[in-house]
Amino acid sequence: MTFWLVLAILTAAVALTVLVPLARSPKVHPDERNDEAVFRAQLEEIQKDLERGVIAPDMAEAAKIEVSRRLLAAHKQNEGDDREAPSKMRLRAVQLTAVVLLPLAALGMYLQYGSPEIPDQPRAERLAATTGEADLEVLIARTEDHLKENPTDGQGWAVIAPVYMRTSQFDKARRAYAQALSQFPENLDLMVGWAEASIFANEGQVSEEVEKVLRRINLAKPEMLQPYYYLAMAMGQKGQINEALAAWNALLKTADSNAPWVDAAKAQRDELIARGAVVSGEAGTIPALEQPAGPSAEEVEAAAQMSAEDRNEMISQMVIQLDERLNEEGGSVSEWGRLIQARIILGEQAEATKAVARAKENLKDDATALEQIDQLAASLNLSPAE
Repeated sequence: MTFWLVLAILTAAVALTVLVPLARSPKVHPDERNDEAVFRAQLEEIQKDLERGVIAPDMAEAAKIEVSRRLLAAHKQNEGDDREAPSKMRLRAVQLTAVVLLPLAALGMYLQYGSPEIPDQPRAERLAATTGEADLEVLIARTEDHLKENPTDGQGWAVIAPVYMRTSQFDKARRAYAQALSQFPENLDLMVGWAEASIFANEGQVSEEVEKVLRRINLAKPEMLQPYYYLAMAMGQKGQINEALAAWNALLKTADSNAPWVDAAKAQRDELIARGAVVSGEAGTIPALEQPAGPSAEEVEAAAQMSAEDRNEMISQMVIQLDERLNEEGGSVSEWGRLIQARIILGEQAEATKAVARAKENLKDDATALEQIDQLAASLNLSPAE
């Protein structure tokens, strides 16, 4: 009952907004209608004054011209008022339409298509609904609302970030991964996700910051193939087409032929060949895949309990120990590659350059190993040591 009462009031208000202006039809003031009679009387008075000799003929003529001009203007004005005034028939038709026909038409359409019996559905209630048919947009909105109230929920950010990626919201995905990493700074999967989202948000370009993160992941978990994929892309984008071609060949040789990214990698490789890239010899395996096993579970757990400063100090000590062992005993190409990349991640460019020279001296009898070291040095923009 309340609904229909409100509907009737609104209909009446709308009708009044149309009818009130129409009811105020323009009315011509009686004085305006008498203008013509006044001007005609003035013309007669001028003629009488002229006959009695009260005014000169030239003054009488000038006065007649001025009064006649005013008489003509008043006549035109009165005719325009008559034309502009709406006829009673048209006024009645408009009033009938506003009061009867439009409300009836609106009511008929509402009864046909409306559903007054359905209750309100505020957004909060829709998001709170726990039906199994909740669509993706509702789930995203619900998660976003939760994260607005709980911005430190790293797990929540980690959950929504891949969803943003699947829905092509790459900038949102990048920010979500960054929020998750603020809570889980050592999570390599989140690092990979952040790097991938950043590349997509940057229209496929691998920035220097992203490249550093990818190399850090590569050093920490060499069996992860995604960093190699994007590092190969980075080399091609920097114009290192021969090194990039070698990297793609090595990646494709190692990869499962059924992997979903293989076709894209082949397309990248073919594009480099079309640009004139060449590589000598057969494609080798990715050096890092041959590295020795990483730290034990106990060592990883102990590292996780350290502060960031202590953890960095531990990493520096490990790099120094690796450097000393390789300097005294030598090592495989993968171990030298690990040392070179570790120096770069620690910001020790000069030490990385020296490590390249020492690696080439140590591996001078292995042509394949030398080629891999050269490729790594080129990808890191390391020039030979003086």
